[in-house]
Amino acid sequence: MGIKQRILFLTHVGEMGGAEAKMISLAKSVEITKHVCLFQHGSLEQKIRGEKLEVSVLEMPKAVSSFKREDGILSALKLIPLMMGYIRRLAKLSKKYDVIVCMSQKSFVLSSFAKPLTRRPIIWFMNDLLSPDDFNKHLIKFLTLLSKFTANYVVLNSASSKEAWLRVGGKKKNVEIIYSGIDLQKFENLDKADESISAIKARYVDDKTPLIGMFGRITPWKGQHVFIEAMAQLDNAHGLIVGEAQFGEEEYKKELEQLIEKYGLQDRVTFAGHIEEIPQFMAACDLITHCSTSAEPFGRVIVEAKLARTPVIATKAGGAQEIIRHGETGYLYPAGDADKLAELMQVCLRKHNQPDDVMVKAAYKRAKENYTSAIMVERFQEILKGL
Repeated sequence: MGIKQRILFLTHVGEMGGAEAKMISLAKSVEITKHVCLFQHGSLEQKIRGEKLEVSVLEMPKAVSSFKREDGILSALKLIPLMMGYIRRLAKLSKKYDVIVCMSQKSFVLSSFAKPLTRRPIIWFMNDLLSPDDFNKHLIKFLTLLSKFTANYVVLNSASSKEAWLRVGGKKKNVEIIYSGIDLQKFENLDKADESISAIKARYVDDKTPLIGMFGRITPWKGQHVFIEAMAQLDNAHGLIVGEAQFGEEEYKKELEQLIEKYGLQDRVTFAGHIEEIPQFMAACDLITHCSTSAEPFGRVIVEAKLARTPVIATKAGGAQEIIRHGETGYLYPAGDADKLAELMQVCLRKHNQPDDVMVKAAYKRAKENYTSAIMVERFQEILKGL
């Protein structure tokens, strides 16, 4: 591809997520020297090594790693003395590379503080929708101001994210939209009639019962409770919740279990836990729902569902509105409205239950044309050339 820069990829987390999947795809696209540095230990290390990528961990001080985006700017400033030694260590590593690619806010902030020592260009993949509803207003001001001084490029993952970014005063120059690309190869050869797909479905339902999936980390804003409340309104369907609670959110999972018991759904809603075979499980479903209770910057699960050729219903907010054309490539419903979700579930199961369904085919075509890792990598390479 002609890119000669040595690239350092940074993220503060140690577990796999959408941003980390994107990071791995980008790192694999760099032909020469590249290195991934995590700020926490976790299962992500092994995942990256499995992709034949070089990885190391530069562990953050505990007080820094526990800082949340809801915390104020004063809390952040108090951390600076703790961070100085860490920043020097990060700068020492960063100076070995030509370009620093930050995949998270904490990695961007720490790299920004290290920049006077490194003088290396920074590309910041801002993977959140920067809204006062979700972020402390002083932290927003801090991030947007810092980016004007230290970020050579800010990459946002949807038009909705860019609108939010500009609305709160983010820099306008060298701001790009790059959609989070999905590896098409993992989905292209899926066949819903294949025995392995049928075997997955048979674990949960018989031939006459539709399987409705929800995929993602178990956390309140992902809306698993909305999914359960909608399932309670369906008579003949089985709900499959794929994903696991992380970061101290196990209490929410207990609340979900109590909600399932309240509605008497113990035999009709199953927790599948964390799985690796996402494409196969999505193909095994008759319908996939996206239930986030607030606007998401993108909506990776929605694209994956389309590529798995499974009908999808999503929250009408944020990036989901760009991915889905209501009634043409999927359905949208008001955030948190379990009644409307249940109504659309019934519509989907009745109207879009054939492999050659027009909407499903249109959804697959649109996802393939706009949201693949190949397209994402191409846009990333253009930014690198610009540096």
